[in-house]
Amino acid sequence: MLTKVRNISRRVNEWSAANISGSVMLVATFLMTADVIMRGLLGDPIRGVIEICETMMVWIIYAAVGHALITGNHVRVTLFLNRLSPRLRSKFEVFVNFVGFGFFAVLTCQAGWFFWNAWVLKTVPMALIGVPIFYAAVFMPIGCAFISIHFLIRLICRLRSIPITNEAE
Repeated sequence: MLTKVRNISRRVNEWSAANISGSVMLVATFLMTADVIMRGLLGDPIRGVIEICETMMVWIIYAAVGHALITGNHVRVTLFLNRLSPRLRSKFEVFVNFVGFGFFAVLTCQAGWFFWNAWVLKTVPMALIGVPIFYAAVFMPIGCAFISIHFLIRLICRLRSIPITNEAE
């Protein structure tokens, strides 16, 4: 059962990082390039590109954050961890995964409330164009749920002494 959940989580996170993050990053790159060209050649930039790209950054980051944990591409300081004995290192990993799960579970709930409030209130930032915040906030709880689920999977694997395969340790 755990292997099945882990494989589904891995596939969903890979798809999200490759397709959502990648596509949105490509669109943001084209928008910024077009804005620079319009500004340089015609002296007339495209209105609101910066605000749209800021909104897209939230999608890029939160769509790939779970995949970063799975593949080990997140920031990880191992100076202290490498000095511990294997037994103590294992206990420390359990603690880190427990704290990570707890933190991101709470963040998932808070991001969900933030999205819901932005949706209900139709919150618009003070900017050149009024891009509603909920367009950016919609992927925050989803991305936080991705990473909290994977922290939970890692925690269960560590508690049951199941090796975490195909992932950076």
